[in-house]
Amino acid sequence: MNETLSQLICTLEETQKRLQNILPSIYDTNATQLQTQLINHLGKTNEQTVPQIATAQQSSRQNIQVVINELLTLGIVIKKVNPNHKRSVIYKLSSIGFDIYKHNKKAHDSFIGGISPLFKEDELYETQRVLEKLNEALKN
Repeated sequence: MNETLSQLICTLEETQKRLQNILPSIYDTNATQLQTQLINHLGKTNEQTVPQIATAQQSSRQNIQVVINELLTLGIVIKKVNPNHKRSVIYKLSSIGFDIYKHNKKAHDSFIGGISPLFKEDELYETQRVLEKLNEALKN
């Protein structure tokens, strides 16, 4: 059991490295990997504060703020006052940012469509279940 789990984690590390190398070429943008992650995150969540983004991305607030500032300068995100907390700012994609997100999503969906025939639905379901369980165990 321990050996199997160890092999699974090694496979996950290899897969993560491969995806980190492949995804930038799939999205075909000049954005950095973290910029792309934040664009895609804001595209899915609509709008969030830096602390919310940092929690979701498992990163520090400072790192997220640096990237958000870069995206602000590029006109990819915009900020607005948080109605729930006047001293807090909410960030969301600008129209340019949303176009980038749509491009990324289309490229991602095409990539997934290309590899999905390699798997059976029940294999994917079981893998997802195991990974969610492993993720939960790692949170503690």
